[in-house]
Amino acid sequence: MEQTKKIKSINLALPFSPFSVNTYLIDTGKNKLLFDTGAKTEEALSVLKKEVDDFGGIDAVVLSHGHLDHAGLAKQISELYDVPVYASLFEKERLSEDFSKRVERRVKKTIKALNFFGFSDEVAKKELEKVNYYKELMEPLDFVFNYSLLNDDNISFLELSGHTKGSIGLYFKSEGAVFVGDAFLREGVSSFLDPEKPENALKTYLLSVDNILKLNAKTVHPGHGKEFSNPDAVAEEHKNYVALVSKKILTAVQEGKKFKDFLPQLFPQNYNSLIAMSEIVYALEGANIGILQSLKDLLSE
Repeated sequence: MEQTKKIKSINLALPFSPFSVNTYLIDTGKNKLLFDTGAKTEEALSVLKKEVDDFGGIDAVVLSHGHLDHAGLAKQISELYDVPVYASLFEKERLSEDFSKRVERRVKKTIKALNFFGFSDEVAKKELEKVNYYKELMEPLDFVFNYSLLNDDNISFLELSGHTKGSIGLYFKSEGAVFVGDAFLREGVSSFLDPEKPENALKTYLLSVDNILKLNAKTVHPGHGKEFSNPDAVAEEHKNYVALVSKKILTAVQEGKKFKDFLPQLFPQNYNSLIAMSEIVYALEGANIGILQSLKDLLSE
């Protein structure tokens, strides 16, 4: 998709699935912004520095959310160009806490949740393997959560909870372009169950998608994959998928099947386990089969 000179898309390599992430340089006329930064690798930093320099520098970094593939280089870029980082206050733990300790705690809770739902030991083992691998790809940083300090009426900040509690987006009005991080991807649903603060993330995600659609944006610029100009059709695909998976989950539960007996057929081993758990919670809570409180009680121990 051809882009204006006001928007520069940068695709950065990741050393793990999905193996690349999109970051964006945005010239609003008042500010030059970097939306997301990629993971903390030397390769990504080198590419990003060249792109930012060619763009004429930046005035601020805006983070769609605190996952390391989107925020890993935020501290380095902020210090290198002496600019503030903007993000949601709900991302404070992800962005400001000691990352290695948080990863270890989070993985332990994720494994407890996977066991609760009856996922295989192989799935849990994969989560455990992430601890040492991920902890070098991000470090804590300070950030600003009062977006009004940016003082730019050419963009609107959007609250897009679902992928994470503090996921946000930017709507660049004059260009009709919306930047959404992982809150709305072309390839599929991206709602994450947060093992530290579990909630019905998929329900919230679908509400955020509806709010994006209300903008009638010309283009959606996601955190992974290509930009797209048919958000209504993409949203319809997502909703149809959710309805189908929910029906399969509820049918199996009503037939008295245990999670461990039917989940492997619904979710292949390479399917993101946090997304899978959000889909299970959504299906059961939507049918008034209360499971979320039991999960919360388990993970609060």
